[in-house]
Amino acid sequence: MSLGSANTSAQARGKNKPVKVKRSKEVKLAKGYNSFQVSSALTGVSNAQGICSSSASINNTVYHNGSNAAPVANDLVYSKARASEKYLLEDGYYRASVSSANHYLIIASGRVQSCGTCR
Repeated sequence: MSLGSANTSAQARGKNKPVKVKRSKEVKLAKGYNSFQVSSALTGVSNAQGICSSSASINNTVYHNGSNAAPVANDLVYSKARASEKYLLEDGYYRASVSSANHYLIIASGRVQSCGTCR
């Protein structure tokens, strides 16, 4: 083999293994998102008073992209700590617990449409 050749002796003998390119699925973690507890989607209610007076247990952790501890209108709410459309919270009425206070949430397309503190 000559000195100016690009092939090494291993390549000339066919000893190199082919290079495998691994593809990784990018998962965007919901870093910096705030977590809080909600009930399952409530049925048979249609307003804040009905949500607040519900006795549904609050035992599901969800995440929102807002900067406050409690979600506000237009925040996106996710069922997992993943910023993906497939994890947006389903439409419905929810009771929530944030910093030991009860709240009501009305969700549509994963976005908070209306919210407030239960009195």
